[in-house]
Amino acid sequence: MFTTSTRKVRPACPRSTLSFTRTVDKFDKNWTWSNYVSGRALAEAENVRAQLQRTMERFELELVSIRDEKKMYQSIRQALVCGFFMQVAHREGEKGSYLTVKDNQVVALHPSCGLDTQPEWVLFNEFVLTTRPYIRTVSEVRPEWLLEFALSYFDLSSFPDGETKRALQKVLNKKLRKSAAGAIDSRPIAKKERKSKAHKRDEVKQQSHGGDMHSSTLNSDATSAYDLQNMTTTFSQISI
Repeated sequence: MFTTSTRKVRPACPRSTLSFTRTVDKFDKNWTWSNYVSGRALAEAENVRAQLQRTMERFELELVSIRDEKKMYQSIRQALVCGFFMQVAHREGEKGSYLTVKDNQVVALHPSCGLDTQPEWVLFNEFVLTTRPYIRTVSEVRPEWLLEFALSYFDLSSFPDGETKRALQKVLNKKLRKSAAGAIDSRPIAKKERKSKAHKRDEVKQQSHGGDMHSSTLNSDATSAYDLQNMTTTFSQISI
């Protein structure tokens, strides 16, 4: 028995750049062929997703879906960095060559990698050696993610001198400056809060002091009335 499902497809072929939605047969090989996708790869992805879902349910982890398409693709690339951080290459010079991190292999993007541009930082899944070394199945990544998710591996003290180290050092310095600027910006707020707390303490002290003065005034008035009464009694006794 065949089942149907609705998929939003973004064809990888440059002859068709529009995404569209169709109700198709899930096991129809002609559909995958006509939409330039691999049916075997889709089935494998579905199996991996089901396995991850079972693992998360076993450990009672919350299943969270991202509706924003831009954020979803960014989160996918960040997840790839967490698993493939050792397979990163940095563009060297202006000729389109890349240098793999740590092992310093000069490679190029394979023509079938699917990228229209040459990003500064890429993550790859395959290393192919034909007429020259190529990297294939490539995704663009950001250097900030490398320092955030794999800081111990990208320890600059263990990096050889070169463009890769200088590029990472520039990103790290920018991050440190941003953190320092945030700390400086928070100082006036903290100072203002301290002044506000000191002002409140002064108000409490003044109210307490005012209460003491009012109490003293009442006691003084009571004492004066008592003295006046005694004097009136004394004068009345003398006049008698």
